[in-house]
Amino acid sequence: MGSKQSAICENKVESDAIPRKWYDDQLIKRDENVYFDVEGWYEILRNETFPTEFIPISQSMTQAFVNYYQTRYSSTKMLNSNDIELIQSMENQLKQRISNNEIFIRLSSRSPKDGKPLDPQKISQIYRQKFEELKIKNPDEYLTNEGKANMQMIAFCYAQNHALKVTNEIEALNLLLSSERVYYDLNEVLDCEQMKDNKTKVN
Repeated sequence: MGSKQSAICENKVESDAIPRKWYDDQLIKRDENVYFDVEGWYEILRNETFPTEFIPISQSMTQAFVNYYQTRYSSTKMLNSNDIELIQSMENQLKQRISNNEIFIRLSSRSPKDGKPLDPQKISQIYRQKFEELKIKNPDEYLTNEGKANMQMIAFCYAQNHALKVTNEIEALNLLLSSERVYYDLNEVLDCEQMKDNKTKVN
């Protein structure tokens, strides 16, 4: 999934006091590292990983995602009717592919692991169930501080991973649209496109 807008990023860079040259260098690195995205290695490793389907994301769709995030979390009214239509079209595409199966959704680069599940209690419930399971299986380990802390970490990682499983298009879209990681990555891709356009115009 990907694309971005330079005006948004320029404001972000200025407000965070990040040197423009440093950010431009980061964009160049991002552009060069596309071979590490899922599309770059999936065909080579497809027999060793999960079956995967790809949904191409246009630049306008990417901008719609960015505008949604800014409107929802930054009180900046960027979202318009065209953005809403584009997001609804993504919802329909996800619905066709998920069909009530358990799936894991991600961008080419990263997953929305910081996204907010529709059920805020889901991760806590999974954590408690896994922790109780570990206590029963390893009662002696639970009696030590180190053992208990290890169980807590295992249960937390398990809960975090399983909370990212979605079974419908609404859950999937909600994770994507509420993730700051997704917002940042899409914003970065849009800036990469803008940088390429600027180079083309100069040349």
